[in-house]
Amino acid sequence: MGNSAGVRPPRKLVLGWHLQPDFQYNPDPALASEVVFEFIAEGPEATRVEFQHWHLERHGAGWENLRASVDSGWTEVLAPYERSLNRTTA
Repeated sequence: MGNSAGVRPPRKLVLGWHLQPDFQYNPDPALASEVVFEFIAEGPEATRVEFQHWHLERHGAGWENLRASVDSGWTEVLAPYERSLNRTTA
């Protein structure tokens, strides 16, 4: 989708991540990474969700530190959702 938020129901949601390495907002889309949720049907009542946060290098100097921060942050944010979904389907 390239540098812009978008949605392709029911398969994909792409959001621009505009927080820079200092976690300050920058509205410039050329300096935004992308957060992608992809929904893949695996049967009539099952959907796999794949998550990626890519193009972090667009943030410029300090992007490696940003990546380290968001890697652990996304794990913490998404873990409760995963636990909830696993309880529902078990």
